[in-house]
Amino acid sequence: NFVYGTMPTSVKSTNEVNLHVYPSPASSLLTIQLSDEMINASYLITDQAGRNIASGKFNNTLNTIDINGIETGIYNLKIISNNTLNTKVVILKN
Repeated sequence: NFVYGTMPTSVKSTNEVNLHVYPSPASSLLTIQLSDEMINASYLITDQAGRNIASGKFNNTLNTIDINGIETGIYNLKIISNNTLNTKVVILKN
């Protein structure tokens, strides 16, 4: 059985945000720069297995997360703001 239809050839983002995460790799502090509309966003750091490692809330456009004590590895930084989820991959190195 075949299903006929049309497929999109491109994806246009309607919720482009100004979000910068650095440095990469990070060793003690992770810096997150948010756009004004993302102030008061929540964050969640998860490992590759989906386990929650750290969470909190941002209060400014320029924020830091203390990552001391988190094992070296690749993690997902999930930022939730205005019913929108933004995910960045971060590399932590001790």
